[in-house]
Amino acid sequence: MQDCSEATENKRIQRIKEKLGCSYSSPSGLFKALKENGITLACLESLVSYP
Repeated sequence: MQDCSEATENKRIQRIKEKLGCSYSSPSGLFKALKENGITLACLESLVSYP
């Protein structure tokens, strides 16, 4: 994302999972936790591309 290594990105994702209480979740489980906490809604503009 910010010219980081894959290991750095994995650590960052793991910290986010820990903060959301879903440390052992799959990527879809993480997305569900983000959605339940309103985080994806706040970032919707960056997740959606318009033609």
